[in-house]
Amino acid sequence: MTVFSTSEPVLPSADRHRRRILLFAGLGAGAYLLTLLATVPARLIVPAGILAPGAVSGTIWRGEAALNGGDRLAWRFAPLRTIAGLAYAADLTMTGAQTDLTGRVALRPKSIRLDSVAGRAGGSLLRAAFPDLPFTCDLGVQVDLPLVAIGTGAPDIRGDVRSTPGTCTPRAGGAASPIPALIATTQALGTNGTALTITPLTERRRLLARTVFTQDGRVAITIRPAGAALFPFASPPGGLSLETTL
Repeated sequence: MTVFSTSEPVLPSADRHRRRILLFAGLGAGAYLLTLLATVPARLIVPAGILAPGAVSGTIWRGEAALNGGDRLAWRFAPLRTIAGLAYAADLTMTGAQTDLTGRVALRPKSIRLDSVAGRAGGSLLRAAFPDLPFTCDLGVQVDLPLVAIGTGAPDIRGDVRSTPGTCTPRAGGAASPIPALIATTQALGTNGTALTITPLTERRRLLARTVFTQDGRVAITIRPAGAALFPFASPPGGLSLETTL
């Protein structure tokens, strides 16, 4: 008796083979382009606003830059996180006389995300990061920020920054004001945005200042009378309340 099989023989699929070739070719081309991109000189893409002149060296794969205050920022490209997150990713370190910070960054065309930023910093970094403030401060800070996301909508900031006792001096001249140890703490406001409050480290209920970032780009700043007394060069007597946009 003759038995006929209705099943088709299992044969290598030409289409499947071609798809595999295209997949591996695409991965290879992507890896090549990623490597080629990472060799771009860092000085061509790093913004110069807070950097010392001619201070950028290396590539976006690995390099460093000197900040105006004297600290140095170094980065190391993270290719796996770049591919997984579809954003340029790198590990960061920042060092200086009073600065020792580490963290991770992910950059997209319209947003920046910092993760696990922790360590210590000093007045030089504060002056480089906020060059337009009407005062300068001589104090140390301890940073613990699991997340800082800036881009569309309200900034998403989580964690706190604690300062040591120090002094702050008006840029226009005048006597230095003693500053106690402070803590800046973030609070999520749900869909309304993020709030940043500043209080004395040992008196958490004594509100000195509060800033609210909203989803539509507005920033509301309130300095309480206690904060105005502590920072007379940053606020009129009695405090202030103002609103602006990012």
